[in-house]
Amino acid sequence: MPSRVRAERTILNESCFSLPVRYELQVALRYLRARRRDTFISITTIFTALGVMLGVAALVIVLAVMSGFEASLRQRILSLTPQIQIESYGGAITDYKAVEARANAVPGVAGSDPFIIGQAMISSAGGISGVVARGVQPDNAVVVAQLRRYISTGRSTALRRTPCPPLPTVR
Repeated sequence: MPSRVRAERTILNESCFSLPVRYELQVALRYLRARRRDTFISITTIFTALGVMLGVAALVIVLAVMSGFEASLRQRILSLTPQIQIESYGGAITDYKAVEARANAVPGVAGSDPFIIGQAMISSAGGISGVVARGVQPDNAVVVAQLRRYISTGRSTALRRTPCPPLPTVR
């Protein structure tokens, strides 16, 4: 091997370690550099390192997106779901105003609202599905403001209309 090439390699090898470099980087550079005969190992090492970097980047991005999706989903569900529900074993609560007043008197309670809950069926071109329907009073500004964020078709003022007449029963 000519002395000129040998001298350049020596200068390159010495210049890498003559700079003030952290110990971890020195070890990494030592094993990443190719020797004379095994240049293929260095190329393989570079591709392996790039593959690991891309894999970790993809994992971090997916976890960030899923975390944001989870936070959004949790906020949507919990914004209209009460933290505590007071129910009666005997069916409907007839004097709900008194129960609401007792609940509001408990320290730490920010507010309470009566609601009714029932099962229903929804049909569309895609099929039929069972749902749980929750009815709230349209006079409560906080609940209506929360609902307004999720209404895509129609208006929240339609909640104040008089109810439809009952459907005829089939005999």
